[in-house]
Amino acid sequence: MKISPLRLTNFREFVKAKKIYVPMKDSSDLMGQELSETIARAKFAANEVIETIMGGGNALVTCKAGWNRSGLISGLALKKLTDASPRRIISSIRKNRSIFALSNPLFVEITKRG
Repeated sequence: MKISPLRLTNFREFVKAKKIYVPMKDSSDLMGQELSETIARAKFAANEVIETIMGGGNALVTCKAGWNRSGLISGLALKKLTDASPRRIISSIRKNRSIFALSNPLFVEITKRG
């Protein structure tokens, strides 16, 4: 599967997209149980994205600013859906969202490891 940004051509596509929002802390100093829970939530949400896309639907991943948490979830999903390298995935997310996307070094490392 090729990495390509979702381009909504009309409002109906937006309304039909499955909205995926997972409350998580956006901190680079998560440790222990809090880190484990964050990774588990992100992977669960990424699997929701994958199931939605593989089922023919669109997924809209959101967080407060749309940079780190949604970037993490999107990155994890793209890692499973494509054969792109982690570097390419992160670059694509930043190019299509913001240069500030995935600026949390911990989330970048989680994305790389999958």
